[in-house]
Amino acid sequence: MRIIAVAKNAYKQSARQPIFYILLVTSLALILGSPYVVFFAFGEEIKMIKDMGFATITICCLLIALLSASNVIAEEMDKKTIMTILSKPVARGEFILGKFLGIIYSTLLATIVLTLIFLLTLWQVEKRLDLAILPTLFLIYIQVMVLTAISVGVSTRAGLVLNIVLCSFIFVLGHLSNYLIKFFQDKGLLIRLAGKIFYTAVPNLENFNVSGATVVGTPIPVDYLMRSLLYGIIYTTIALAGAMLLFQGREIR
Repeated sequence: MRIIAVAKNAYKQSARQPIFYILLVTSLALILGSPYVVFFAFGEEIKMIKDMGFATITICCLLIALLSASNVIAEEMDKKTIMTILSKPVARGEFILGKFLGIIYSTLLATIVLTLIFLLTLWQVEKRLDLAILPTLFLIYIQVMVLTAISVGVSTRAGLVLNIVLCSFIFVLGHLSNYLIKFFQDKGLLIRLAGKIFYTAVPNLENFNVSGATVVGTPIPVDYLMRSLLYGIIYTTIALAGAMLLFQGREIR
């Protein structure tokens, strides 16, 4: 019950931020306006609309998650309001888990709203309900969940700017990990070892990137979705455990 109470509070803090609605409205406008932007794409309109939609939803939900993590954790520590929460029978681990659940719930709502508008936009263009985009959006949300867990951990020790910079860096590296591990394989023993450590430590976010396959009409197998979900849950669990350790050692005055 204590975790649920913290999660509800975190959700309210996240959803009440003006930036939440600014990002949501901006993303809605971009998705709805995408058919007009690609009007002269000469037969590639649908592909470009889908690419724009996937990219817009990814960026919007990631920004909501990163900004929310900084707001509901870092700012609470800066303003000392966290002392009021921890003075109650709320363990530090419960605080971190509750904040994480509240943030991913707000990003889930944003994802659902943007998905409905995305489906509507594609229906207007294709004259059919294109449910093939749903597996890709599901994996986008799992990717956001993983990065949210990392962001929560960073927020226990750093403010907004460093949080965004570090998580953006991890986002880029995570999508380059398959390329980088191949690059490291051709080097010396120490470099190969460093590459394996890097590959293990940094989440392989390419596991969640199937937008290219969806755009060209390739179906996403259910077993692939389940494996990617399991990978996301495992990495999220590890990241949250790290966040709890970081927060456990944080002195709050």
